[in-house]
Amino acid sequence: MKHSILIPLALVGGILTGCASDGARHDARGHYSTASDFHDGTRDEFIRSINDGLADFDRRYTELRTRSMTLNADARDEFFDHSVEIDAQRELVATRLHRLESALVDDWEDHRESVADAYEELREDLDDAQEDIEEEI
Repeated sequence: MKHSILIPLALVGGILTGCASDGARHDARGHYSTASDFHDGTRDEFIRSINDGLADFDRRYTELRTRSMTLNADARDEFFDHSVEIDAQRELVATRLHRLESALVDDWEDHRESVADAYEELREDLDDAQEDIEEEI
């Protein structure tokens, strides 16, 4: 049952994010490709990628929050259980990105992995929350 729900949700997510007209790259689940995919990219490309990804995350997180509020109490509780960790991780990504943006031109790459890792964890946290909420339906 779990997989029958997740597949359509993944397809819908892919369709929604695939409609973006900004030319951004997307992964198989429809998320913006992460900055870790830009191993040879420039500072501006990396920052743009993370910002695009955060905008996509914010949209998905808002949709999940809104949807979970229309579901049963267990689904709402599951959302709130995950929201504390997700909110903290979102703040961590923003903080690390700010440090990277503030770094000297010669030092920005020292921050790349830290930002990309935090962003990857943020996406995984949101995916985990979505899966857990779907299990409660």
